Amino acid sequence: MSTGSSAYPLEDSEVRLGAGLDFTSPDSPLAKYYLYASDVAAIFLLSFLFVMTSVLPLPREDVRFQLELGQKTLRNGVWSQEPAQQLSWAFHTGLYFVFLLGNWLSGSEGTAGGVDCLRSVYAILVVARLTFLWVAFRQVSRSPSLAFVGLLILLIFSIGRVPRLQPILFGEACFAALLLVLTYQMLNLRLVYLISGMFILWANVHESFLLGFVLMIVCLIATIIQSKFSISRNPLILPLTGLFLICLGLVTFLNPRGPFIMHTLWSLANNPHFLALEAWQPLTFHFGAGGHWTFVLLWCLVVLTQHAARSFFAPFPLLCLIVFGFWPLWQQQALIEWAMIAPWCILSLAPQAMAGWALPDWVPLSVPSFRKTILAGLFVIIASTWFPPIHWLIGGQPTPLERSLTQTK
Repeated sequence: MSTGSSAYPLEDSEVRLGAGLDFTSPDSPLAKYYLYASDVAAIFLLSFLFVMTSVLPLPREDVRFQLELGQKTLRNGVWSQEPAQQLSWAFHTGLYFVFLLGNWLSGSEGTAGGVDCLRSVYAILVVARLTFLWVAFRQVSRSPSLAFVGLLILLIFSIGRVPRLQPILFGEACFAALLLVLTYQMLNLRLVYLISGMFILWANVHESFLLGFVLMIVCLIATIIQSKFSISRNPLILPLTGLFLICLGLVTFLNPRGPFIMHTLWSLANNPHFLALEAWQPLTFHFGAGGHWTFVLLWCLVVLTQHAARSFFAPFPLLCLIVFGFWPLWQQQALIEWAMIAPWCILSLAPQAMAGWALPDWVPLSVPSFRKTILAGLFVIIASTWFPPIHWLIGGQPTPLERSLTQTK
């Protein structure tokens, strides 16, 4: 019998497939990327929402208005537009380029391919806002299950919104992204670049960039209060102050109005036509349907959470409640930000409120696993097939205009 090396050298070798990674071990280096069952449910819900919103018909007049503004801006220049339209020139122009690109990629006659891409832009903006908020919920609550509940609350209070392709959608996504960054309470050079670039684009898309500055100021004040007015106790104070000043300086000059952008915003805020809009009116309370129910019910959840936790909110959520929680009383438009801020504030105190609760014995305890991560990735891949270029690549055809556009009521 031979005493030499084995005919199967891998049996005696230390080399293993995957560099020794055990995909079933919670101690694996990849374990921090594993998802819980609640994460999979949230990603499935977001993927489903992307599919549903990407097939929703858009109002014909909205699409025509945005495309006409984009075409006029390219033909005559930004400064040929009215001041209100100059503040959103990047949105109109971007949509027009997406429309042209969609028509070219579809390879079909007519404008159906371009409209399909515009519907995907709407779906991406909606799902991006929800995704940023879901991750922020997960971070502030430190619980995948509570984050999923927060996502459900957000969706419940979003029911009834008419699909409109408007610049404010981009503003909402930016506000959610900024809230996510501030939730992590950390800044690095890469984030400074990303946030600065986001503010530049935000200021050229929608005037709601001012609310982003308000959120940064609230976070800065809360951080100073939490550090007991000592800069040395919290290393975030100076970077956050610097980020605020950098964004303010960039926004002041990198826009069509230049340093006069604030004067333009002030003039628009006092314009009789804007003041007559319902969104700019104070919140009214009655027994019929309306946004006042969102305001009241969210405040009820805030109060109940604080009572159950028997402790106070941290400075940042507390100041957010004070600033954004009462703003809708003077301007209904602020309900959009309130519907995003309120669940985030509630979830920041939800772990303390549920400290004495225990799951029933029949509810299985979820553990993160590689299989759950793969399943969530499959949901994303399946949903991506509804993205027009991918849909056309696998043999699909653009949606007829009769189904992709609808008359505005």
